[in-house]
Amino acid sequence: PPGWEGRERELVWGLIFELMESARSARPDIKFCISGYGSGWLKDPDGAYLKKLPSGTIVLKKWGVDGEPTDDPAIPPRLAMRFGPDKPLVIISHEVEEVMPLWMLEADLFAMGLRRYAEGLKGKLGGFSLQGGVGLGRLDRIVSAALNWSPWLDYRSLILNRLSLRYGPEAAAHILDGLRAMEFGLSSFFSDFCYIRSITGGYGRGSEGFATRLWDLLGEEALRDLVSIPRLDLASRAVRRLSEVLVMIERAEDEISLGRRLAERGDADLEDLFHMARFWRGFFGSRLRLAEAVKLSWESAPPELIDGRIKLAFRACGAMAAEIALITSFVPVFGYSDETCRESLLELLAEEKEFLGELDHKRLKEMGLTELVARGEEPEELEITELLNVPNPCDGRTTFIWRLSREAEEAELAIYTTSGRLVRRFRGLEASRGGNELDVRLDLPNGVYIYRLKVRDGDKAVSRTGLLAVLR
Repeated sequence: PPGWEGRERELVWGLIFELMESARSARPDIKFCISGYGSGWLKDPDGAYLKKLPSGTIVLKKWGVDGEPTDDPAIPPRLAMRFGPDKPLVIISHEVEEVMPLWMLEADLFAMGLRRYAEGLKGKLGGFSLQGGVGLGRLDRIVSAALNWSPWLDYRSLILNRLSLRYGPEAAAHILDGLRAMEFGLSSFFSDFCYIRSITGGYGRGSEGFATRLWDLLGEEALRDLVSIPRLDLASRAVRRLSEVLVMIERAEDEISLGRRLAERGDADLEDLFHMARFWRGFFGSRLRLAEAVKLSWESAPPELIDGRIKLAFRACGAMAAEIALITSFVPVFGYSDETCRESLLELLAEEKEFLGELDHKRLKEMGLTELVARGEEPEELEITELLNVPNPCDGRTTFIWRLSREAEEAELAIYTTSGRLVRRFRGLEASRGGNELDVRLDLPNGVYIYRLKVRDGDKAVSRTGLLAVLR
C-alpha cells in the first residue's frame, strides 16, 4: 500500500530508539553500533534519524557483507574497542539475507562468527537473535530463540536434538554433519565466487554488496563469464578454489545421503535436502570441469583434453536439472512462487545445456581471447589495507589482524625490538582476500615492539608495519 516502506522504516527506527533508551536506563555509559545504516529499512535520506542517535554511536554500512552467508562481521575491532575494553557496546544489526534458495544453517555461521568476534575483543557476549526460514530453515529460528537467552549454549546439541526427534539419533548426526559441510562450502564459494563470476566488479571479488540468488549462478550468461576468464593465473585459481569447495560439498552430499538411508522416518524436507545436496555436487562438478577446460585452453593443451572436460560439464548439467525437477517445494520468498522457482531454474539449465552442446576447444579459445582484449585488465593491485593487533597494549596474548585487497600466496609476520633485533617470526600465514588472523601468546618482556607483515604473490611483495606494546 502507499507509504508502506516509509511506515516500516519508521517502525524499525522506533524500535532501535526504544532499545537504546532501555539500555541507557540500565547503563548510562553504554555505547551503540548500528550496522546496516543507510540500507533497507534503515535508510535515512535527510539524516533526520542520525541526528537523534546518542553521542558516540558508531554507524556502519553492514554486518558482514550483503548477499552471502558469512561468519565475518566486518566490523573493525578498533571501532568496537574505541571506548575501552570495559565499556559495554550494543551492536544493532539490520541484516536481510538474500541468498536463495539454499539449504544451510545460517544461524550456525552467525553464532560462530559472533562468538569469535567477542573473544577477540576480550568482551562478554550478552546475547543475540536471528530469524529462520521454513523447512529445515526453522532450525535457525529455534537456535536463535535459545541463544538469545544463553549465548554460549551448545547450539549444535540443540539442533541435533531437534533433528533426532524427526529422524532418529543415528540419522540426525549425519544430517547435521552434512548441513554444516554444505554451509561452509557455500559460504566459502560466495566469498569469491571461486573466480568464475565477475558480476561484482572483477573475478575473485565475490558477492559483497550484491543480492545473490541461485538464478545469478546459472544460465548462459553465467557460463560465458566462466569461459571468458581472461588469464591463466585466474583460471588456475578457479580450478584450485572449485576443487576445495567440491570436497566440502561432496562430503555434505555423502553425509546427507547416509542420514536419509538411516532415518527412522522420512519427510519432504529431508527429500528436498537430499536433492539440493546432489544438485550442488553437480553444480560444482560442472564448474570445475569447465574451469579445467579454460585452464587447459590457456596452456594450449591438446584439443581432445579440452573437449573432454566440456563434455563432462555438459553431462553434469543434465543431472542438475533432474534434481531440481525432484524438489518437492521451493520457499515462496520475495514473491517467487514454487512454480516460478522451478520453471525459471529449469529454463536456465536448458540454456546451459544448449550453450555447452555448441562449445568446443576452438570457440573456448576465441571467447577467452576476446574477453582479454575487451577487458585489457591487469591483476588487482596487492595491498595490505589494514594491519593491527587486539588488544594493544597486551599482556603477551594478542591477535594480529590484517586485510588484503586480493588473495596472495603466503604471508609472514616478524616482530622486532625498537633497535631492530628480530625476536619472533611466523611463516606460512593466511593470505586470503579480506580478513586474516593470527592468535599468539608472546613471552616477551614489557616494552614496545615493531612488527612487520610481508605478503608475497609470485614476484610481487608488499609489507606494512605496526607497533605492539607488552604491558603486564
